[in-house]
Amino acid sequence: MNFGIIPTPHLPTGKVCHLLCGEISKELQNSLLQHVDSLLITEAESNIERSLCNHADLSVCPLPEKQIILSKTQSNLKEKLISLGFYVIMQDVVRSPYPKDCLLNFVDTAYYCIYNKNIHTNAIFRTDQKTATTKQGYIKCSVAPIAPNAILTDDPGIAKAAEKLDIQVCCVAKGDIQLQGYSYGFIGGCCGKLSEHTLAFCGNLESHREHKKISEFLKQYDIEPINLIDSQLTDVGSLIPLTQKKG
Repeated sequence: MNFGIIPTPHLPTGKVCHLLCGEISKELQNSLLQHVDSLLITEAESNIERSLCNHADLSVCPLPEKQIILSKTQSNLKEKLISLGFYVIMQDVVRSPYPKDCLLNFVDTAYYCIYNKNIHTNAIFRTDQKTATTKQGYIKCSVAPIAPNAILTDDPGIAKAAEKLDIQVCCVAKGDIQLQGYSYGFIGGCCGKLSEHTLAFCGNLESHREHKKISEFLKQYDIEPINLIDSQLTDVGSLIPLTQKKG
């Protein structure tokens, strides 16, 4: 195999080979396949409301050390992930209403874990790892990991908690991101990294009122924004990179 599991979840250091997402439009799929080798699509969560049932960040949570947590609904995905080399942990089926729909919706990298201590009880902490707890339950929806010590978020509570850990934060206003059935979606749910130096957006970044602020923040980390399609930004439940090219 000419690929390996990304050691630090959400933060590839090479070109992404396998990318995980929910059911998305063919236009988005075709655009993504110009950048990655393969898409893994989560199954719809029948116990979650229709607007969110295809959001991968509610069904899956990658962890360091080749571990990944899945909702029990994702039984077909389990075998695919095992074949890629993941150690799969099965979680009880997630379900609406909040907070039981976001049991897996936290961010855990080798550098930091951002979670809600009352909801994300399966978070695993590591020596010297920075940990921040917030009142928000939809952590991954609200966070786009940018670099080992940097995040993009639209949640002021998450921003405040992360800044206490000396994590560099770009906090932008909520809104300007579509999510069917809701007034707006979230910044973490509309994007994902495709390599160390690219961050893909489901839509056109310039449709966000603070696109210049976001672009300047990304520039600090030598990251180029990629507009997958020319439309309003849309929360699809995150783009989750799994493996990257070796070498």
